[in-house]
Amino acid sequence: KNETLKKYNEATWTWWWKLMTPIVLENIRQLNAAGGVLALGTDQTQGPAVHREMELLVAAGISTSDVIKIATLNGAKFLGKDETLGSIAEGKLADMVLLDADPLADINNAKLINTVVKNGEIKFQIKDMGPGISKDNIQKIIQPFFQVDQTSFTKGFGLGLTICKKIVESHNGRLSIESKEQKGSVFSIHLPL
Repeated sequence: KNETLKKYNEATWTWWWKLMTPIVLENIRQLNAAGGVLALGTDQTQGPAVHREMELLVAAGISTSDVIKIATLNGAKFLGKDETLGSIAEGKLADMVLLDADPLADINNAKLINTVVKNGEIKFQIKDMGPGISKDNIQKIIQPFFQVDQTSFTKGFGLGLTICKKIVESHNGRLSIESKEQKGSVFSIHLPL
């Protein structure tokens, strides 16, 4: 860990970005203030990079409401898809996230994603930080009466996920499970709208 930090601090681009970031942020702030249409999008348009870019836009002095517009509607405008994407309105595709807190109060609240709606499907996730489930047991866990922990007395009958899967499938949905041993599990329910 210390070696990585040392290499990072010695890298030429590190000092360059420390020098240039305030200049870039001020230029972006001025573009927004002048009415320019900014769209969110880094080389890595994935969660962490998108959230970091939103943080930097706020740090530049752009309001959280403008940052949310930059991250949603303006991207759709840039792609020529603002008639169907980028905002919530009747007749538009329902691609959105439901958050556990207000991003207008703090842009970091955009990381508190509760539910995702994408491509006509709603996705709920239940996460735990438990011992995880081995690859061998992932498929077995949805079988009736199967319990991962068979070394000690556990409450229940091993039917919870079996019943859950049946209910989800009866609504034309699917249940998926991702798990890493010693890290926890994510149980996802995908339902069509």
